[in-house]
Amino acid sequence: TNLADSISYSGVASPKSAGVPSYYGKGRKGTQRHLTNAQAKRIELLQNLLSWANGSVTKFIARQTKKNTAVPMLMNYQAVKVIVGMQKIYSERSNIAYEELNKMSNKQLKELLGNG
Repeated sequence: TNLADSISYSGVASPKSAGVPSYYGKGRKGTQRHLTNAQAKRIELLQNLLSWANGSVTKFIARQTKKNTAVPMLMNYQAVKVIVGMQKIYSERSNIAYEELNKMSNKQLKELLGNG
């Protein structure tokens, strides 16, 4: 069995995302901090911009964090690694410099989806 088959998503697909789960952040848990809602939304937007299936995101998370985990279970620092990596890949595939992409808000990323 491959990595993508061994992980399930806790997200719910929204009609706009055509089968891509809508991620959410869990916030604080004790002294450790899970990803925020803004981070979860950014991962979802980048997944859509990259046209990645759920399995691709799962494999990328495992590669970046060395952990076999789903988006909602990422810790804050792990989400940063995933987001930076996804942004770098998208900047290489598009005409947008990484630095410019990194400064964009989630709203601006969502507008890119509408134009693409």
